[in-house]
Amino acid sequence: MSTAVVRLVIATLLLSATGWTAVSAQTRSWTVVGTLPVQADTVELQNGLAYLAAGKTFTVFDVANPAAPRQLGSHTFPEEIWAFRLQGQTAYVGVNFFGLGVLDVSDPKALVLRGAFKTPGQAKVGAVFGTRALVVDHMKGIVEVDLTNPAKMTSPG
Repeated sequence: MSTAVVRLVIATLLLSATGWTAVSAQTRSWTVVGTLPVQADTVELQNGLAYLAAGKTFTVFDVANPAAPRQLGSHTFPEEIWAFRLQGQTAYVGVNFFGLGVLDVSDPKALVLRGAFKTPGQAKVGAVFGTRALVVDHMKGIVEVDLTNPAKMTSPG
C-alpha cells in the first residue's frame, strides 16, 4: 500500500469522524488484507516494507504479502520517537531530548545507528534534503543539521 493510499485512508477516517459526508456516485467499501501485531505512532511504506515508530522503538516489517507481514528488525532509542523521515537506505529519526538519530536501514534485519545530533529541546524531523536535515526543536525552533558525516554531525547555524 502506497503512502498516498495510507494518507487517503487517514483523511477519510478523520473527515468521517467530524460528521462530514461526501456525496459519491460509488459505494465505498474497505477490505482488510492484513494487520501488523503492533501499535504504531508513525508509519512509512516503501518498496514492500513498513517502517514504524512506536514509543521508543523503530521497527521494519516485510509487508510484500499483506496477509502475512513479518517483522525483520528493530532499534530501540533511549527516548520516544516523535517523527522520522526516510531517504534512500537511511531513516532520520527525531527522538525527544536525544535529538536526531541517523539509522542505517539498508539491512532491515540489522538496523545500525550511524550517529546522533543532540538538539537543545525535543526533536522532530521536519525535512531531509541532500546532506541537510531540518529538525524542529521545541526550544530553539528550526535547527539545520549537516548530515555529511553521520558520526560527527554539525549545525552550520
